Amino acid sequence: MTDFRPKFGSIRKDRIEDPEDRRYFVYQVFIQFIVYTVLAFLQWLCILAITRHLNDEVILSNESAMIVLFFMGLLFFLVFAVSPQLRHRVFANWLVTFVIVEAQVLAVSLLAVRSEYLLMLIGFVVVLVVMAVVFIVVIFLPFDLTNYGTLLFLYSLCVFVFCVYCIMFTVVLVVRWPFYLFILGQLCLVIPIIAYHEQAILGKGEVRSSLHDDKFCALLLFHDFLALFLPTFYWYYW
Repeated sequence: MTDFRPKFGSIRKDRIEDPEDRRYFVYQVFIQFIVYTVLAFLQWLCILAITRHLNDEVILSNESAMIVLFFMGLLFFLVFAVSPQLRHRVFANWLVTFVIVEAQVLAVSLLAVRSEYLLMLIGFVVVLVVMAVVFIVVIFLPFDLTNYGTLLFLYSLCVFVFCVYCIMFTVVLVVRWPFYLFILGQLCLVIPIIAYHEQAILGKGEVRSSLHDDKFCALLLFHDFLALFLPTFYWYYW
């Protein structure tokens, strides 16, 4: 009898998709995403507790290293995105996924040590609720977002330029109101991208995520979560 299970270090092969395969894939993606976010939040709480009772200079004195770590995590994520051989190789994808998540978690701890327990919890819950609402909307969405990838890119580019202008006005004019416009712009930028990713994961559109890219799709959602979660640290300065 032939054994079709992937062996250690092997590359998983494509198979013909059926609804049960897609359903199992969706479960995998969202379970992994929830695990990433919950473990990340618990680590931020632990880092905040440790630095409050000991010394937050352990994190703050290594600010440059944390920023470099953040961009290193993005670089690993880019390599992971453009390398299907790496994504489909058993064990290697787990290792790279762990490195990417931990790099981002440690980098964001630079902001977490400046926050408060309650504010960070509120931000975490609000972002997850927003993503859950988008997911529900995507389930009942009557049209295919994946057919409008070019328009979505142009829209994202315009909103991104708007966000850059808002940040520049905030820094140069030393006022707060442009930053609120930046938050609004970031919501308008990230939410359609989340909807696009979720529709591709659900397989409801013409563009569908590969059934072997569960870790990559979970990382996409995790970075979408970070894009919405990072601005909530600004609540500490209101």
